[in-house]
Parts: sequence; structure tokens; C-alpha cells
Amino acid sequence: MTISTNTFSKDEIRKFLVIYYGLNELDYYGKGKVGILNYFEQVGCIQSDPLNIVGTNMVIALNTRFRNLDSEIIRELLYEDRYLIDGFDKEAVVYLTKHWNKFINVREELARQYDNWVQKNGNKAILKHVNSIKEEIIARGPLSSKDIDLGRSDRDRWGGVSNSNMIFRYLWSKGEIGISYKKHNIPYYDIIENLIPLAIIPENKVTKKELDQWHLIRRLDALGLYWTRSGSGWLGVQFEKKKEIKENIKELLTRKLIKEIEIEGIDHKFYLSNANYQSLLESKNLKLKEKVSFIAPLDNFIWDRQLVNELFNFEYTWEVYVPEKKRKYGYYVMPILYKDKFIGRVEPSRDKNRTNKFEIARIWHEEEKYNNDKINGLINKEVSRLNKFFKMK
Repeated sequence: MTISTNTFSKDEIRKFLVIYYGLNELDYYGKGKVGILNYFEQVGCIQSDPLNIVGTNMVIALNTRFRNLDSEIIRELLYEDRYLIDGFDKEAVVYLTKHWNKFINVREELARQYDNWVQKNGNKAILKHVNSIKEEIIARGPLSSKDIDLGRSDRDRWGGVSNSNMIFRYLWSKGEIGISYKKHNIPYYDIIENLIPLAIIPENKVTKKELDQWHLIRRLDALGLYWTRSGSGWLGVQFEKKKEIKENIKELLTRKLIKEIEIEGIDHKFYLSNANYQSLLESKNLKLKEKVSFIAPLDNFIWDRQLVNELFNFEYTWEVYVPEKKRKYGYYVMPILYKDKFIGRVEPSRDKNRTNKFEIARIWHEEEKYNNDKINGLINKEVSRLNKFFKMK
């Protein structure tokens, strides 16, 4: 039987992904702000879930990859330097500000869905306050939804019950306002023109197909490589029409803008950008370091749990939303990566009256062979490293 030169083993793919995601060595993409921005250039976005047990998802994800990093550096990139911006991609994320104009279709679709939700659920009356809230922001500067009381109603599509919060989210969806800063994790919004350089705001005249294909390649980069089967890697309003994904993949292959590969033992073809295909070839000759990482629950690396199971033989569920009695492990459990294998899970302590540090409440080894002095020493070393900067802010 002839094996295609575009067929790779699971071992080769795992190694590529560990290196690609900057998990083989710290500061792989550079140091400090430069390194962070380089990483965003590569993967496009990081999910910005507000839950903070031992740092938010983004703080954990970046600390896993960079030295000497605290949440203040991230805050500066977002709310002072404005190189990063809060937006919506797969879900609520942070991405590079310079890509803001590429998300016009996403914002329009979000606003349309929000309009439909408001009409359907009988909250049309609150929309009369849209212009007045914008005027309040212009007059008073950045405001949070708590600064304006419009009463409460049924839960909105994001789970809130505050009418003012509903309008702020609606305006944010449309791109008319953006997050100026956060205080105690509460977003304060300003008019978008005050937050983004004027050169970025005008939309380039590109077709829907061009935008769709830009987003598709971007999503492949966010995942390193991906298949066309349904999966959480395709979440986001820009990928709701599954038929268009396959059509665009086919066209991108014809235009030689992406590559198609196979992975031994998986009955689905995979796709990746030309640059990542070259990186995959190069990674075959590299050696993985003796290193342990704690992976954030919403890290791009484990977006698609089914794919993680296929490649790494590791089943992972974030049990935050699972009733306590039904949890197999714990509330906020993170996978432990050693080289290219998931060797266990760790649950950080949630007692915030302690020392404001990352402390292990419980640990589970996937196999007893990983419960040894060498591995446990690497785990303790990583905990110590994180605690130099990994504050729960």
C-alpha cells in the first residue's frame, strides 16, 4: 500500500501542535508584549471568559507560554496600548485591534440575532433608550451598565436581566461602542471611535466570500489544523452555514492557499495554512523538552474535545457547569501536559482567603506511571514559576 506524503502519524501531529502553541518552551514567540502580540498573530484570538479562580482563561493561557507575565501587561495591551480589543469570534474573545474591520459581518449578524431575540421576547420598549445611552456615554465618558438603571426583565440571550446591560451588549455587538477598560471585571464602554485608530474603522471594500475565506484560514490557524466535520472549533456566527465551510475549503485548496493532509488512524481529512504545513514538516526533526504545562479550560489547544480525544487519547470536560454531584473530577480542573501527552489533571484551590497564589487542591494522574518524583518535581516547579506573577486579580 502506498502512503501519501501528506499522511502524518498522531505522534507527529501532537509534536507539531505542542510546538505551534508555544507549549514546548517559554517565550517561544518572543518576550513580553512583543511575544504576546506575535502569539495573537499566529492563533488569532484567545477566549476571554470572566471566571477567575486562579486568573481568567486568558491570563492562564498566556502565563502558560510566557515568563514574567502578570495581568497588568495584558491590561495595558488592551486598554492603554490598544493593540488588543475585546470582540466576538468563536465566542467572546480578545483579538488584534488591527483586525477589527474584518469582523463587520460578524457584528452585523450578532446585532441581527439580538434584534430578533428582542422582538421575540417582547423587550422592544427598551430599544428606545439606545440613542440616549450613546448620548450619555458621549457626555459623561466611559460607562458601565450599572451606571444607568433601566430596570430588569427576563434573561437576555447572554443570561443577563438588566435592561441597561442588554442595550450595552447590543451596541457592543453592533460595534458602536467598545470596552474602554474593566474595573473588578466589570466592562466600561466608550464610543468605538474613541478606542480604535480612525485608520482602522473604515471598512475595506471586500466581498463576503473574501471575508469568509479570511475567517476560515484564521480559524484553521487558531487550531493549528482542523477537519470539516462539525465540532466546537467551528463555533461562531461566521461559521453557522456548514455547507459554506466545505465550499470555501474546496476553493482554497484549488487556489493552493491551504493544504490537505491525513492523520493515521483518523478517518477525516485535515486542513491547514501553507505556513503551518511548512512548520509541521519542520517540527518532525525537533525534540520536545522536559516540560509540564497547565492548560486553561478554554485554551485554543483544547477547543475541540473530540479532536483532543482522537489525537491525545484524553477525555476532558470542563465541569464548571456540571452539578457538583455529577462531577467526575472538580469545578475548575485543568489538564496537565507533559511533552506531547496529557498525563493528569489539577484543580487549583478556590480559597481566596489564603495567600492569593496558585495552590493545588487536588491532582489526578492519568496513569500511575506518571506519579513519580520526576513528573511531580516538574509540576511543583511549574507551580512555583507561576506564583511569581500568577496573581488572582
